[in-house]
Amino acid sequence: MIGRLKALGELLEPYTKRRIRTAKALAPLGPLYAAADSGEFRLAPMDAFDHGSVKMVLTAATGRPATGLLLLPPAKMASALLKILRWRSLGDALREQFEKPLRARIDPGLRAALDAHVAEFEVAIAQAIIDGVWDDAPDAFVDGPPEDVLYGVRTAVWCFAALVALDDDDSRRLAPLIRLFSTGVLIGESTDLPGTWVLLTAPV
Repeated sequence: MIGRLKALGELLEPYTKRRIRTAKALAPLGPLYAAADSGEFRLAPMDAFDHGSVKMVLTAATGRPATGLLLLPPAKMASALLKILRWRSLGDALREQFEKPLRARIDPGLRAALDAHVAEFEVAIAQAIIDGVWDDAPDAFVDGPPEDVLYGVRTAVWCFAALVALDDDDSRRLAPLIRLFSTGVLIGESTDLPGTWVLLTAPV
């Protein structure tokens, strides 16, 4: 089977200016797509993340200030998180900030092809993340939260690919978030402290 990232490049090629430039623009997706292709996803340890840098990434991607960050290994997720996090917050922010206007801008044929590509990618990365990350989370988190988290990943990938196809410089705003997805799982934003996010990491 052709690698998913190569397939995405070929999908976008008729709409972009140069193949080499497209491949370079899609490079931030490399580690995440490799995890989807191999079925193996590994979280980076806590000390691999800089709080300030992650908050800057989230601010740039969502258009809203990220004021706090909690790094948490899956095994230490408490059931209280189910009620105090907005699990769909990232996906909703990206949809408003990028996806809705992008859907009106891109060619209908590309839109349909990109929808199909990202849906297939989501199935693969979902399995990799569930096997590599969510299996270590408490049972209470098995049902809804993983789907809401994947909604954020799926929306970010779709928007990033669409921006690359349009040769839009806003792709650079999303590139750091795409890279973050290959090392940590962003699970939501605090309901009590908007702007405070929780990122799953490997144990120290």
